[in-house]
Amino acid sequence: MKETVKYSILPQAESFLKDYLDIPISKIEESYCDDEFILNLKDYNSTLRVDGDSLHIVVIVCFETPLIDIVVKNFMSISEIDEDEKEELYLDATGEVMNIIVGLSNPKYIKKEQNAIMNTPKKIIGIRDIKIKKPYSVLQDNIYTEFGNMNISIIQNK
Repeated sequence: MKETVKYSILPQAESFLKDYLDIPISKIEESYCDDEFILNLKDYNSTLRVDGDSLHIVVIVCFETPLIDIVVKNFMSISEIDEDEKEELYLDATGEVMNIIVGLSNPKYIKKEQNAIMNTPKKIIGIRDIKIKKPYSVLQDNIYTEFGNMNISIIQNK
């Protein structure tokens, strides 16, 4: 796993919750796997691909419902969400959070990856887990808060 990616994307996810949205983080667990890996998705999930001259990664962000609820309320400065709009709003917010996290980390490694392009986030719907096999490796942060958990995973060809 490219260290520039590891040390630019994962800290941005933590900072987004803690510093931008003022959501305290109780624990962070980092894991790495370069063998077969089952990525367990949560209630709201989004994926985004970043490609450059020598950088080709997929980033997946997963939220539990109580945490994305707080994220949406804090991010949009609203107190109540209409039940009819909740599902679509949470899915869209997961993609927006992904854009922010990867976008803010972009300047930290863009100099090394001159032609890096960040694609549009895609919603992951109806899938509970993703099986990842060699030759891919996965670096994942599990971020725990009092409101629920968030995972951010970086998948890269070894």
